[in-house]
Amino acid sequence: MSIALAFGALMQLTPLYGQSRDSLVRDSYSEALGRAAQAGEVTYWTGRTDWRTKADLITLHRDFLRKDANAAREAVVASYQRVLKRAPSEGEINYWLPQVRSKGMTCAELEANHRQYLASQPATAPEIKRDPWIEQAFQEVLGRSPTGAEWEPKNYGKGKWSSYGDLVNKVRIRMTGVGMAYIFIKPEQAVYQGHIGWGFIMDDGTYCYGSTENPLKPAADIGQGARAAWDAITIGHGQDNGYWRGYADTEQGMLDDMRGVGNSRQSTDRYPYGYRSSGYARYKYTPVAGCKPFAAVSAGDYCRRTGFKGVGWNCLDQTYRILEDYGVDKNTVMPWKQTHPSPNHWFNWFGYYNPKTGTAVKGNNTTGYAL
Repeated sequence: MSIALAFGALMQLTPLYGQSRDSLVRDSYSEALGRAAQAGEVTYWTGRTDWRTKADLITLHRDFLRKDANAAREAVVASYQRVLKRAPSEGEINYWLPQVRSKGMTCAELEANHRQYLASQPATAPEIKRDPWIEQAFQEVLGRSPTGAEWEPKNYGKGKWSSYGDLVNKVRIRMTGVGMAYIFIKPEQAVYQGHIGWGFIMDDGTYCYGSTENPLKPAADIGQGARAAWDAITIGHGQDNGYWRGYADTEQGMLDDMRGVGNSRQSTDRYPYGYRSSGYARYKYTPVAGCKPFAAVSAGDYCRRTGFKGVGWNCLDQTYRILEDYGVDKNTVMPWKQTHPSPNHWFNWFGYYNPKTGTAVKGNNTTGYAL
């Protein structure tokens, strides 16, 4: 081998600033993954020739965090233990995991976020008032009392709830990652086949909800200003199918909006595509283990872009798609669309998941709760 080639190979293997390669590997594992490197891992990385600095290793570890859910979860847990001296709740893990997976956030970067949060808290925080509803909700969801900062109302939907049940929803998703999904029905619409809408709790304790209203459109061949029902069930991709969604801080805010009637297309923070509810009459709900709120929001955007058909892609099909992506049990809780094609029939046979027993129960032909 020539002297030049030998020198080049040596430079590829020699780290900057004189720190040994094995110590760089160990440091990079602690910083990126939040754990110690095993002997075999140190050997593996010191033998690779595609890095020289710890920054090079961190970049490679970021790619690993994006690809490996278990490694990402371990990094989140380690960051909480290092800074906050406790294990994170499932809700906290579910909050950080998507950011680690999408951005390749390292354990050190997670720790920096936690330290920033701690620094923003008052040096001598006033004693938190112990709300008896929070105590009761913790006992119902976790079988224990809150401790320390768990008493803080702002941890649960910004400290806003409209009922005890609303607070339970917020405590449950924050502490266990179990969400809540809703369906809404207007029984007399579509020649008494019914019209259906959807809703769910987000991981911050707020609510997202809406429907696809398939608006009637002018039809010149049946008279000036008339509306053609047939047009409303043959809306093509990219055309306005009446999809809308809203956001509310409380469960009651969602229920009020779904009960109300509106036909505004004005975009606001609360109604990104306008408020276009046709006014629903009854609703049902079910807890959802391992819910995925942002996947459901994305499913709603897909529904908005893909038109409407009276058969095959109607309000029931689109509600099913959104709730399926949220994580609602489609084997037991959600009835088969093939055997329950009518929105009224599907709504009546909608079931329920019990988070305490971990079992789902099929629906029993009930009409739900009045709005």
